[in-house]
Amino acid sequence: MAHRHRPRGTRLLATAAVATTLALGLLQAPASHADDGNDVGAQATINVGDTCDEAGIRDCLLLHYNSYPAGSAPNSACHASNRNLGNHRGQEDGSNYLAYVFRTGYGPGCHNESGYNERLVNNAASFNNRDCANFQIYAGTFATGHSRMAYHNTIGQMGTDLKNNNESHYARSGC
Repeated sequence: MAHRHRPRGTRLLATAAVATTLALGLLQAPASHADDGNDVGAQATINVGDTCDEAGIRDCLLLHYNSYPAGSAPNSACHASNRNLGNHRGQEDGSNYLAYVFRTGYGPGCHNESGYNERLVNNAASFNNRDCANFQIYAGTFATGHSRMAYHNTIGQMGTDLKNNNESHYARSGC
């Protein structure tokens, strides 16, 4: 039986290559999110809304990226929600960061690409409250700072204190 001969140093090179690969993998920085405002980043998991994302559910608070012309509904990407959000930036969910963003396709006025995939925090200019609840929209996180009531079945501008200065919203009455 013939003995196979390996060139000298092959095993050593293979071992060094594996060790280098493992070391590089272990030394990589963990994925993180940029929490500087509006950059969703490649590492973020995007969470558009809540049950408003499901097909057929249209009774939601729509926060719009753009203001709207007098006498008409807003026409820009929007964020749809029918629950309280204490921080419009997003939230940690285990090892993922869920960033709230504007999207299209939720119903009247949410079809324009303006603002698509932009962060919700400090970017809303108007609202269309199609939910049965009244929502209070705040300039600060967790219901702090200046606020504006978005009554059910109303469309409105965020106003000078809240336009591009929104950080949370809570249902206050209704349903």
